[in-house]
Amino acid sequence: MSHGGAINCLKTHPNDQSFLFSASKDESIRLWSVRSGACAAVFAGDGGHISEVLYIDVNASGTKMASAGMDSTIRVWDLESATVRAALENAHSSGSDFKPVMEQLPLMMSNLNNIWTPNYIDCIRWAGEMLLAKSIHNKVVLMEKITGTRRECMRRRHDFSVTNCNIWYLRFAVDPTQQWLALGNMSGVTCVWSVDDAVHRVPMLKLQHPKVNSTIRHCAFALDNKYLLTCTDDSRVIIWNIERKSNLKEREVKSEPPLLDQE
Repeated sequence: MSHGGAINCLKTHPNDQSFLFSASKDESIRLWSVRSGACAAVFAGDGGHISEVLYIDVNASGTKMASAGMDSTIRVWDLESATVRAALENAHSSGSDFKPVMEQLPLMMSNLNNIWTPNYIDCIRWAGEMLLAKSIHNKVVLMEKITGTRRECMRRRHDFSVTNCNIWYLRFAVDPTQQWLALGNMSGVTCVWSVDDAVHRVPMLKLQHPKVNSTIRHCAFALDNKYLLTCTDDSRVIIWNIERKSNLKEREVKSEPPLLDQE
């Protein structure tokens, strides 16, 4: 039950790190038991993606998975259905010949193609019950669920704008408390916003190494929320101490030396 194309993203299950999700060029997401090697579930088919899946994220409670890709859509999948839960219970004790559950219908799909088409969605993250997503339009879009309709869907709530961020695979990060959003750009600047700031929507922090002006390709918050790591196209890993900036209620726009710059 291996993928039929390149694997673009991996995520572990927040409730059991021995379960691994993989998103692939073959238009599917698969859920694996690391212990047994069994494929427990496949998320694809009639209601699935119709092109390459580029990114996935699982919410903090492990009940939903969001996926995005080259078909300019976002899908949200149920990880608490009876069939998926049964597969999770049995996959660890089974072998590689375990028959996976086929999940073809997501809980909901984005109706925001007018924002993304004809471009891909290359990063998506949960922020509570809302979703953050980006393409190449110099912004990260925050979306919320619409309930009470015939079928649940998502609508755009607001945008976080950034300059020089109109290329693929600039991956943003959300901190463990899901309060802060960090994204780098092609000028070597990393911006940090408050996810809940629906009024100002301007960065609380702007971080730039004095010797770096190349693209910030990826950001990641440490699990203890004390550090922000960024990596660049010129082979640098930069670690910023954000604990000393923990009071982000006041807006700060600073360039200062990082805690560590490793080439």
